Amino acid sequence: MAEKLKRKLLFITVLLIVLLTSSAYAARIPNVHAAEPTLQEKGLTVLNNAVGLDLAKYATVPKDFAPDFYFAVLPQEKVG
Repeated sequence: MAEKLKRKLLFITVLLIVLLTSSAYAARIPNVHAAEPTLQEKGLTVLNNAVGLDLAKYATVPKDFAPDFYFAVLPQEKVG
């Protein structure tokens, strides 16, 4: 009976040490998130990479459009 109690106590101790260590590690991780590119930036990247346009030569100006609705159900986004 004493052996079973020792094993249980050892298991609980190891489990608590692992939990405390992982929570201390998680608390030290910085809360920094990468900025998500805008729709215009995604479109320009596709034009640069897929089509092969050198966009550094062109001045691009984003245009704002009112959202279109596909059969009045789904909003649609446009790259200007």
